[in-house]
Amino acid sequence: ELGQLFRLPIAGLGNGATIRDMAYMTERGVFVRNPAGFHQPRTPWLMSRCRPASLRGAPALGEANDTESWSKRQPGPPPSAAQLPLGGVRIVDLTAFWAGPAATHLLAAFGADVVKVESIQRPDGIRYSGGMRKDVDDWWEYGWVFHAMNTNKRSVTLDLGSEDGRRVFTELVAGADVVIENFSPRVMEQFGLTADVLLEVNPKLVFARMPAFGLDGPWRDRVGFAPTMEQIAGLAWVTGLPEAPPVTPRGACDPLAGVHAAFAVLAALNFAERTGSGQLVELPMLETVLNATAVQAIESEVFGITLGRRGNRGHCDSIQNIYRCADDGERQDNWIAVTVRDDRQWEALVDLMGRPAWCDEGLSTVAGRRERADDIDRRLQDWFGGQPRDATVERLAGAGIPAAPVLSPSLVTENPQLRARGFFEALHHASSGDGLYPCPPFALLTGQKRWLLRPPPRLGEHNEEILRDRCGLSDEELMRLATSGVTGTRPKGL
Repeated sequence: ELGQLFRLPIAGLGNGATIRDMAYMTERGVFVRNPAGFHQPRTPWLMSRCRPASLRGAPALGEANDTESWSKRQPGPPPSAAQLPLGGVRIVDLTAFWAGPAATHLLAAFGADVVKVESIQRPDGIRYSGGMRKDVDDWWEYGWVFHAMNTNKRSVTLDLGSEDGRRVFTELVAGADVVIENFSPRVMEQFGLTADVLLEVNPKLVFARMPAFGLDGPWRDRVGFAPTMEQIAGLAWVTGLPEAPPVTPRGACDPLAGVHAAFAVLAALNFAERTGSGQLVELPMLETVLNATAVQAIESEVFGITLGRRGNRGHCDSIQNIYRCADDGERQDNWIAVTVRDDRQWEALVDLMGRPAWCDEGLSTVAGRRERADDIDRRLQDWFGGQPRDATVERLAGAGIPAAPVLSPSLVTENPQLRARGFFEALHHASSGDGLYPCPPFALLTGQKRWLLRPPPRLGEHNEEILRDRCGLSDEELMRLATSGVTGTRPKGL
């Protein structure tokens, strides 16, 4: 409580036994009853003018076999080769750091015109991520997470704390389809840019908000980032070694929240297209993460089991871990990740190992392997310790056993599968030069040649282009805004 009063992202750790009883969950009604009798998190997107489908029980096998099929639809005109699904959609993007920009990164890749709004008083904090260069004047333009999540966007700077900044912003909103932000709720309210205000300016607007802990409730004014959510929702509780403290996975929740937000925006855009009505869309980051950790609360409620830390061995009956392999001439720290899920994969592994004597008949079943899991793990550790990593990965994969090398993040761009599938595309950035950038995790669309058409924008790079075109500002007005610090291309004070 004291830390949050100082606006520090501090949180207590939750686990399967405690998550459902937290004040946030009980006061906001986050957990709903499944028809099977247990409770599960509700869908994490909350809309002011429509709602998700009601929660129904899981279907019995084949129960719909005798029901009527869908009625046929008349196909529309085929899209042109150059047409992207979201071409023509205009998005005003106030998001910062990773979760929000991950949402607009996806929407921009599918063709939306995303205008990223920052200010010289407070640029997107993720611009300062990673190692900072001291040998260049524009060092804030080199943040690698910013680069990865902001391709295909344009940048405008507006001081929303000023009357001029808010006036120009509302002019942008008037011609937009979507406004999206991930501040704590108080920020937009302090600017006077609430949903009521923006929807009055543009009644068809989708206003998507991504607060850490929702727009109401006991934690409304708390702040949080992905590690905060990992701690509260149980991810940290089950990450780490059994004898060691919990570990935050460090960031998995950001892109997760981004995908949920992108989906919700698409649903709200579809609603606006069908009805002519915009709306407020609320996407609490915590609730997106609770949907990923739902098994913990369900396991506790139904079976009375609080899942804990098992290192890399997981919570199922699979044989799973990472094992150190033999050193080679180039690398002295080689590790392999292996999972053996069923009897067939176990038999394949036994064959690869030359059918050692310890692999007796008692290990031929899941139950037998479960009883001797610790002994199996030690034996595998010894065997992998004498094997070359890369060749062993190929042998395991060829036998149908899931296996992969454990790599430093710095080596991911060398992955032959990712390169062959075109996951990285080259762009030229005016400050950092040529570089490889990650694409969305989808295959190219029909007729599409590449995902990334524009490098990540420099701060305020498109001020004149957008404010003249979208807001009708004259050269004199643009000069006045820049002189007064409402716009700019350099963080204030630098």
